[in-house]
Amino acid sequence: MQPFRELIKPNQKFYWDDTLDTLFESSKSVLIDLVKDGVQSYDISRTTCIQPDWSKDGVGYLLLQKHCQCAIVSPFCCENGWKLIHAGSRFTNPAESNYAATEGEDTSWRFSIIHCPGKWTKGPDALSRYPTTIAAALRDIREQASDYDVMQCSDVEDAPYIASTCALQQIGSVTFDHIVSAARSDDEYQTLLKLISCSFPGKRNLVEPTCMHKYWEVRHRLSTFQGVALLDQRLIIPAKLRNVVLSTLHSANQGTTGMKFRAYQCVYWPGMDRSIQIHRETCQDCIRHAPSHHAEPLVLTPSPSYPFQQVCADYFQIEGHSYLAVVDRFSGWLCNYAFKAHEVNHWTLQHIFRNLFIAYGVSEELSTDGGPQFTAEAFQQFLKLWGVNHRLSSASYPQSNGRAEVAVKAAKRIIHNNRSSDGGLNTDTAARAILQYRNTPLPDIELSPAQILLHRQLRDSIPAHPDHYQPHKEWVLTAEEREKALSKRNHILVKNHDATARKLRPLVLGTNVVAQGENQET
Repeated sequence: MQPFRELIKPNQKFYWDDTLDTLFESSKSVLIDLVKDGVQSYDISRTTCIQPDWSKDGVGYLLLQKHCQCAIVSPFCCENGWKLIHAGSRFTNPAESNYAATEGEDTSWRFSIIHCPGKWTKGPDALSRYPTTIAAALRDIREQASDYDVMQCSDVEDAPYIASTCALQQIGSVTFDHIVSAARSDDEYQTLLKLISCSFPGKRNLVEPTCMHKYWEVRHRLSTFQGVALLDQRLIIPAKLRNVVLSTLHSANQGTTGMKFRAYQCVYWPGMDRSIQIHRETCQDCIRHAPSHHAEPLVLTPSPSYPFQQVCADYFQIEGHSYLAVVDRFSGWLCNYAFKAHEVNHWTLQHIFRNLFIAYGVSEELSTDGGPQFTAEAFQQFLKLWGVNHRLSSASYPQSNGRAEVAVKAAKRIIHNNRSSDGGLNTDTAARAILQYRNTPLPDIELSPAQILLHRQLRDSIPAHPDHYQPHKEWVLTAEEREKALSKRNHILVKNHDATARKLRPLVLGTNVVAQGENQET
């Protein structure tokens, strides 16, 4: 039909010759052949096919419907099986005539813009994150490659985004059913179950196969429960799930001791302590955010006698996003809050503490570093109205508000790897991390914040025996017992801490110093 295009242009002189007549008759024959049996009406129940096509001269389409009984659903299944319902075409405009072949074929599609949450589109979500320098991007690759299977890239600029995309894949909960399923496919685990059922031989060298020797020392403590091996009341984790359990134990970026205390409550496998230690020591995020200055002597404050009698709070920032950590000094119960820039004010503080007072009771004392939000007149009046004493500590001497500083460190560890792309904490990973922190026993007391506050453990992503969540009377410590445990703990803490701590030398005017900024590389 290309020769006819010139005839429809404005100011074009009309003419007709033998060539045009031949082309017209040929085109008419094609159309007559297509509709010789009549143009069919559209039937909503029949299989429908649209055949679009593009060329540099024009675009067109045929709407066909299947009228044959062929098993293959294809417009080319037979000669007369598909009937023409509708046809259309037009010439291309000058821009379209310059399209590449693939671009021209794409004009047959109609595109719409819809909103798709970032968690469903991993690649674009990673690309839209806070921009990093090349050095930081390379650092992220090194860190994440140790925890994720990241394909090597020849283009260094693309590698950080692949690593970031892999890191977005969240670790789910390990349920009892997961352990049962993994145990069934683990030959070594099945051997252990059979050995427990038949009882171990009298001597270690008689145990077969040799891979079962590692259970010899604990053989009298082993039992089975619904297809899962137990060490006392702790679930023995199959090899396939151990890395996932380790990642969950470290979801709050806690230290080796805290991870071990949490694991001792509900899970076990041979060499678990060493696995925990290696996992913690190879966590690049923990290494990067470790304190770079030597410690100063601790300043201890009197211990509270009941939960939420004394609370500590502190603001801090991570990559331009503001957060608040609130911790109960009695139980160690931690609450994290994220703020947008316009929300960092005394009104937001009042809303948070009002809800805390409703949930846990009105505190007698609030310890802060005296930030402007805490010292605002309106917030001071709010505390006075509720009868809360505001205890201030020096922002430049955080040890005087040590409990809050410990909470801030824990909060930062939780937030660094678990916040969303906009800095928010409304993510599954952040929720799992805070649950992990609340379930981790405190040193020396050997009770978790959840056990102290709620007299039971919280169900989280770590698998546990059903009895693990039942309240126990021995977890209800009297004030005197807890004070005694805390006194012993504080004495050891101060002794061990001050053994390596020393006071900083006072700065003399004119001394050259190096300042370490919060967002600078160390």
